Amino acid sequence: MWDIIRTTGSFSCYQLCDSRKYEYLVPSHVFLPPHPGSYLAKACLKYAKQEDDLEGYLARQKEVGDWWTTVNGKVIQQLGDDAKPAIEKVMAEEEEAKDKQVDGETEKEAVESGKGDEDSLVRKVREIYMQEKRAYRISPDRLERVRESFRQFVGTNNFYNFTIDKTFKDPSAKRHIKSFEVNDPVVINNTEWLSIHVHGQSFMMHQIRKMVGLAMMVVRSGCILSRIKEAFGPRKIAVGKAPALGLLLEYPLFTHYNEKLSKDFDRAPLDFERYKEGIDAFKLKFIYSKIFDQEERENT
Repeated sequence: MWDIIRTTGSFSCYQLCDSRKYEYLVPSHVFLPPHPGSYLAKACLKYAKQEDDLEGYLARQKEVGDWWTTVNGKVIQQLGDDAKPAIEKVMAEEEEAKDKQVDGETEKEAVESGKGDEDSLVRKVREIYMQEKRAYRISPDRLERVRESFRQFVGTNNFYNFTIDKTFKDPSAKRHIKSFEVNDPVVINNTEWLSIHVHGQSFMMHQIRKMVGLAMMVVRSGCILSRIKEAFGPRKIAVGKAPALGLLLEYPLFTHYNEKLSKDFDRAPLDFERYKEGIDAFKLKFIYSKIFDQEERENT
């Protein structure tokens, strides 16, 4: 608790909330392209050629184009040529895990379901992959692409594809995003993290996680960013949710109350920024640390 402030008698924290700010924390390595041997990477290459966009696709992935080649080279250097079949097996299991995740099972559960017969070489390949992902540091060009992807959501749009049980014609699916910003990366526990901040009037169930999920997929798959805006149209699109782990409410805003009612009735404004130093210290000690620790343990 940061303060106790007397409000007007009719004050309602729900009805007088003009907008909300949320934060989403994510490791920068989630924006890496899929492994070249995976189904997703093969599909990206196939459709880039089919749409006569191969040159554009390769340009959008240029700064990470050889990342997996370098990592696979390290795997073979450490484990020998015997690691090549293990690399293929890891890819097959990852695709199976993601298929199950779409069906409602978490990736962790799906991967663990096949661990009984997993040999040590496959485990070592997966460990090296995870070590290399944690060691990844996003380039300025890719960071700007990430930022530009989130800017696609700003404005008033139809977000029915980003929630459940709504249709394109449902007026309540229209929501207004005031800003979507990505802070400079920071390194915590040897992993580089991005702090993403979204400010909107109101949000629907899963909306933020699905916005992050789509931006994540568009960047890592080398897709054109305008694909995000197409999700606001009438075409039904399946949008995957980013994990809940990194999402937290920063604070609600009471702009109208502060500018009008608090002055009329001689009440103090409701401003969480006044307590930013204490709030940030609290988040770092009790919230961020839990997120970072869970990510380190479970690769969520």
